[in-house]
Amino acid sequence: MLPSGDDDALYHVLRSARMVEGTEGAPWRDPNLNFPRGADVLWPPLFDGVLASAGWIAAGGTVPDREAIATGGSFVPPVLGLLSIALVALLADVLVGAGGIEAAFVLALLPADATFSMLGRTDHHVLESLLCTVAFLAFAWGLRQ
Repeated sequence: MLPSGDDDALYHVLRSARMVEGTEGAPWRDPNLNFPRGADVLWPPLFDGVLASAGWIAAGGTVPDREAIATGGSFVPPVLGLLSIALVALLADVLVGAGGIEAAFVLALLPADATFSMLGRTDHHVLESLLCTVAFLAFAWGLRQ
């Protein structure tokens, strides 16, 4: 399955494959950025690691190639998007004691969230939304204490 969206989706599959293959410097250095000198990669590799893990599952536990990473990784965004929706419902209940279903419904209908979490869009923005919600939830729980 070919990743959809912009070039970021393809780049995340490439970075995941480099991690799995043990490419020198991966995931913290990319030899093709600023070619021929290469460049340090400043963003953390969590999302690429998740894609690589999904690739291992798609490959049946063997070392995945790029196609297996793309196939397995294509299911990651919808799963993370659904998890974000559930956490937003929980966040609304923690903050105001009600409205969780309504808040989840609003998030599910937002074009940006729907785009980031669509099947095949192996881009890190869906994880940003999830981690932001987790941070808000932790903060809200801390306020209740």
